[in-house]
Amino acid sequence: MTEEQLAEMEANLRAVTDKVGRLMDQVAEKGFIPVFRCGHSGLYFKGDYIKEWGRLYGIGLGPDPKSEVLDTDYHCPPPAITPDIRRIEQIMHPVRVSGAQVDLLMVDAAEASTRWAIPEREDVDMYRRIEIIRPKQLVNPKSQIPQMHASWERARKGLIS
Repeated sequence: MTEEQLAEMEANLRAVTDKVGRLMDQVAEKGFIPVFRCGHSGLYFKGDYIKEWGRLYGIGLGPDPKSEVLDTDYHCPPPAITPDIRRIEQIMHPVRVSGAQVDLLMVDAAEASTRWAIPEREDVDMYRRIEIIRPKQLVNPKSQIPQMHASWERARKGLIS
């Protein structure tokens, strides 16, 4: 490649970079922010999700960025009700990290504020995420939880032993 061709390629690259920079400025002026959308749930992770993978996000999930959103495994039954169970809320189908693809989007900041995913580092014990998942398990047709709730209530009322 000649020096002239290299200079032309460099000039083209600068032009593209400048255009992208201007576009990003225009997008930011309109209130759009970068987010990474979970391909499974549609929830958003912050714009630094990929950059901070392995440091702030995805710890223990391998080198390739993926969604940390939890997903229910309806193929595995919930644990049996035993005397160790103090509250019916302890009974759930198992959950796991969905591992879905994440895609970069530019979205309105107001929209993003209603769709944030809860990263694992902000909810290590899963209390906040379980509050979201449990109601979904109660209404999913594949779930065994509603029948278990009925049994639990009958047992509490002394209708079954």
